[in-house]
Amino acid sequence: EELTFLNTPAQERGPIQIYSDYYDQDLYLVSTNRTETDDVTGDYNILGTYMNKYDKVKTFNFGGNTDEYNELYLCIDKTNSVLYFCSDKDGDFNIYSYNYDDKDNDDWIAILSSDDIKTKATPITTINTSANEECPYVYGDYLFFISDRADGLGGTDIYYSKKDDDGIFGTPINLGERVNTKYNEYRVSCYFFDNRTFGYTENPWQSEGFPDFVIFSSDRPGGLGGYDLYLS
Repeated sequence: EELTFLNTPAQERGPIQIYSDYYDQDLYLVSTNRTETDDVTGDYNILGTYMNKYDKVKTFNFGGNTDEYNELYLCIDKTNSVLYFCSDKDGDFNIYSYNYDDKDNDDWIAILSSDDIKTKATPITTINTSANEECPYVYGDYLFFISDRADGLGGTDIYYSKKDDDGIFGTPINLGERVNTKYNEYRVSCYFFDNRTFGYTENPWQSEGFPDFVIFSSDRPGGLGGYDLYLS
């Protein structure tokens, strides 16, 4: 079903949904180049959308948006109160993190629109390189992302990094030929098996805390055209 209140003639990418007890409704965050964001130049910004109690569509801008660069692919680590997103404000695309204060009691609009994000979000130095790092996805202690760094298999590959006991992300690891190709793999999301449905009893990746499977897009040959979705 098309989310008609989210879609426009502009581009909408990287949607996430979060339920807010404070507002008793779902909030949707998308990366878009529509002109109602902070950036009227046609670059991408992150925009929040929700329906108010009168069933009117309301929007708000992500606090980390800039007016001349691209901000995309927000993800939220609610366990550790951290926001992750990517931006090219320092040149190539980097992944940034921002520790938010959850004192706002689930007021996600206040959290996500805070001006502090723009000034206090910091690049993750153990992950970012002189290449492009994009599309962060947090899963427990793991952060997944895509990069076109030189040690990949070609195009953009999917990598992951695990956080240590001090909360520092380690050296990124390429997911390898099981997932990546010489073409472009893009925006991964991670899941665990419902054993009752899939009949699996072990994590096929054989690593504690690692997701059981990933879904991602790729423009490799054999699909229906352009970027298709794959599961591994």
